[in-house]
Amino acid sequence: DRTDARYHHERLLREHQRGFDYVIEATGSPQLCNETLQYARPGGRIVVYGVYPADARLNWSPYEIFQKQLTIVGSFAQTHCFDRALAYLESRQVKVNEMVTHAFALDDYHRALETLRAREGIKSIIQQF
Repeated sequence: DRTDARYHHERLLREHQRGFDYVIEATGSPQLCNETLQYARPGGRIVVYGVYPADARLNWSPYEIFQKQLTIVGSFAQTHCFDRALAYLESRQVKVNEMVTHAFALDDYHRALETLRAREGIKSIIQQF
């Protein structure tokens, strides 16, 4: 249910009570980034990867960070590499067609997830037909 984040939050905490080794926040939502501490296991690692507004601020508990012995690292997207990546794709130096093994319509999103969970293929895409 994309309209009720509480459902997913409660399910993650219920099904993964120890937490996760790695929590990667890639949405750029400060609200979601604030929640990452509760998903990390003791000794876990949090990677802050999302692109946030310059004035965004987080509200983390230093006590929870040292009590759970968390490692928090930032990773900046390589935005200056997009032009070069596109040039590689256009020149066919990178052969992505060999990597894409499955293509699904948006209506078959559930099948795409099943394929992913079954670890079939290399890379699946969802495209508009």
